[in-house]
Amino acid sequence: MEEKYFNLVWYARKAPPDDAEHWAETTAEIKTAALNEMAKVEEFQPAEVDALKCPDCGDWNHGFNSGMLASNELLSWRKVIHHRPSIARSMFYLSKLKNACRAN
Repeated sequence: MEEKYFNLVWYARKAPPDDAEHWAETTAEIKTAALNEMAKVEEFQPAEVDALKCPDCGDWNHGFNSGMLASNELLSWRKVIHHRPSIARSMFYLSKLKNACRAN
């Protein structure tokens, strides 16, 4: 389930394929890979993608998907912290690194 919401949040943050200004400074290889991944999200989550594109409720759906992603992360952290505190500390630092990489 976390992957579903990660993909939807990622999709919502990407520029549309026809946004020439955004993609102008992106290499062809990266643009192609991003557009291929966007197409996969559209194929496997068509109803959710349509909801994200809705002019009246797209922002709400993006917020819901972001909240679901965050709550999944929180619940997975809670399990680890309870059972293995030393692993939890390592995961904390790894998540900082992962989030820094996602931002780019």
